[in-house]
Amino acid sequence: MPKRIIQFGWMAVEFATILVVLCVLLHIVIGKDNSGYVSIVYAKTVDLLQKVPSGTVVGVFLIVFLYWLVNGKYKQ
Repeated sequence: MPKRIIQFGWMAVEFATILVVLCVLLHIVIGKDNSGYVSIVYAKTVDLLQKVPSGTVVGVFLIVFLYWLVNGKYKQ
């Protein structure tokens, strides 16, 4: 049962991430004339990314990369 709940949680996180990326791409394609959900998500995403220091982004990227590297090496 807990494994199923964790699996459902990750599925929800992946869906939300895909939705945000899709909204950002649609805003880039459609342009600034669009008003509605896509523009709101784009504005919030850009605002969040501008407030996060660049060192934090690099640190998170390195942690994820190291996890991927170690997990792939010892999973065999």
